[in-house]
Amino acid sequence: MKRPKATPEYLEISANFTEIEIQVLYLIFADLGARSDAEWLDKDTFLSFFPLTGLWGQRLFKKFDTKHTNHIDFTEFLNGLIP
Repeated sequence: MKRPKATPEYLEISANFTEIEIQVLYLIFADLGARSDAEWLDKDTFLSFFPLTGLWGQRLFKKFDTKHTNHIDFTEFLNGLIP
């Protein structure tokens, strides 16, 4: 799995993190992506990492899935973690 291209959206979102934080978050994201055999996180994999039951897990997934694709790419993952 490779890191996303430096689109304006990615650059804006990644500015909220240090380079080391991005590297660590990318390793987490890549590990989770490997579990779902994709370059993104499906809902089941996402909920295994953020184990919130029922409605709470669904709502958190929707908060991260800003592109409404039913999966989360790395840019969305970073965006969801902005403090």
